[in-house]
Amino acid sequence: MPITTKEEVKELLQIPAADTSKDILIDSLIVKVQDFIIRRINNFAVPYVYAECYGLTFTASDKSINSNSQQFLESGLDQGNNILVSGTYQNNKLFSIATITDNKITVNETVVNEESSLRVIIHKVEFTEDIKLATADFIAFKMNKEKTVKSRSLGDHSESFFTQQEMLAEFSSFRKLQWD
Repeated sequence: MPITTKEEVKELLQIPAADTSKDILIDSLIVKVQDFIIRRINNFAVPYVYAECYGLTFTASDKSINSNSQQFLESGLDQGNNILVSGTYQNNKLFSIATITDNKITVNETVVNEESSLRVIIHKVEFTEDIKLATADFIAFKMNKEKTVKSRSLGDHSESFFTQQEMLAEFSSFRKLQWD
């Protein structure tokens, strides 16, 4: 499950559900903003639910992460969990688990074919509910084509906008130090 859904973003930004004119853009931005937030904040990994693996293979044809020795179920990972993979060359990203066995995780997202002899860490990830509003605000900021304008007014009407630096500062309260 992604950090937020298109429907949640539209609700938080007060975009009518029937208005589909921005759906493709919102879907695209959710993925990009989610990856940005995960890298910027580092506050979503459940510290004691992870797998440390060597010799994993990633198979694009069946969207799987495979191990000859790792017991994924013993790690505490389960179907429906979000996982963050790190330590690979091409598959460092967030996935959601479709199915899981002791030696195979099938995910819902695209996987790139890869054999890794490197140390790969697979963390369980949980998103807090309060991050959804900040995410929706950031998506709204990215959708705004007049990002360089701080404010504008016309007669009695005026609008103010975040600067990039102000928008990023909104995420500082979510930041957490990285675990060892």
